[in-house]
Amino acid sequence: MKDIHNYQLRLKNALRRLDDTSVSARNKEVIVRFYNDWSVQGLTKPRLAKLVDTMHSLSIVLRVDLETATVDDIKRLVRDLDDREDWTAWTKSTYKAILKKFYKWLKGNNEEYPPEVKWIKATIKHKDLPVIHLRNCLRPRKLSEPSLCATILETRHSLLFSSRVVAGSVSSGA
Repeated sequence: MKDIHNYQLRLKNALRRLDDTSVSARNKEVIVRFYNDWSVQGLTKPRLAKLVDTMHSLSIVLRVDLETATVDDIKRLVRDLDDREDWTAWTKSTYKAILKKFYKWLKGNNEEYPPEVKWIKATIKHKDLPVIHLRNCLRPRKLSEPSLCATILETRHSLLFSSRVVAGSVSSGA
């Protein structure tokens, strides 16, 4: 199958960015080991690229060696993530989930979360879920993200479980 999204190149670029950055040699080595271990577990190239990019970004913000980070270091990191107003709740959740996955791999033998990250909640609070007006889905030209509308219409049944929905009538003027 043709890779129309060029995930192989994206993965290669993620690894190159990691190598070309000011992240400590030790952190680079640990992130590459993380990548290598998960690549043989059958994770897809897009997911592997996401893991590498996310851990690269987190290690920059953390500013200490990943292997020696304390609970207080991780709490500061998570607080910094939560304070990002330019990120959606989904992005913050993804970063936290990958952080937990990394430390479960690094210190928990891929079986349990170590104390450094066990306390992290990567779930999204109901109040932080996007409010989607169904009337906008019936008029995708008025929605800023038409692909979101298509996704909602295709998976309406699961929408009720994953997002807050505000039902509204469709009028010709809205």
